[in-house]
Amino acid sequence: MVERTIETRRGGAEKARKERKIAESSRGAPGKRPRSLARLHRYRRNECKHGSRRRTLIHMAAGRQPKLLDAGARVPDVRLKLLSGGDISLGEIAARGPALLAFFKISCPVCQMTFPFLERLSEAGILPVYGISQNDARDTRDFNEDFGVTFPTLLDDEDDNFRASNAFGISSVPTMFLVETDGTISRVIQGWLRKEMEWLGARGGAVVIRQGDNVPEWKAG
Repeated sequence: MVERTIETRRGGAEKARKERKIAESSRGAPGKRPRSLARLHRYRRNECKHGSRRRTLIHMAAGRQPKLLDAGARVPDVRLKLLSGGDISLGEIAARGPALLAFFKISCPVCQMTFPFLERLSEAGILPVYGISQNDARDTRDFNEDFGVTFPTLLDDEDDNFRASNAFGISSVPTMFLVETDGTISRVIQGWLRKEMEWLGARGGAVVIRQGDNVPEWKAG
């Protein structure tokens, strides 16, 4: 009985620690909005439910794991559903002009930190940003509300076998691809890199990181 009580307390402490990590992950990020405790629980359940399945699909057996696309590669012309309704192909997005494709997962702390800064980039109106979510519509909509994301979001979830994520060779999020009008990828960014975010801001005519923003130089996805 004593051992079981100790184990229960340890489990409760670990649960609380994880919830605090999610709640505090975007400290220093602009536009962070309060999130309900119920939604925190949903984020945590989503990670437990889908985490292993996603890793199985993306981290394939040795020798078969898709290689991350590099600069110079062509954009896979995958058609995805838009969160707002309808669908669009990534080839169509590239053809419209330079754009940033940002793959993410709602329970990823680095994604939660990064996306408010991508919103600043999008708001400048020069470089379009498209989020590509590995979660379902409901959870993605909640993420956008929590972190102030208004740019277009596409869905690349388990129901579609993460087709776009596998086509791009995604193994961690956030991963971002700058695509050009000729259909090629010109830049690939994995995780959070302050210098890369500032470079994107210069390309998109936006001051993405402002005075007073408390952000690290680098953070792996």
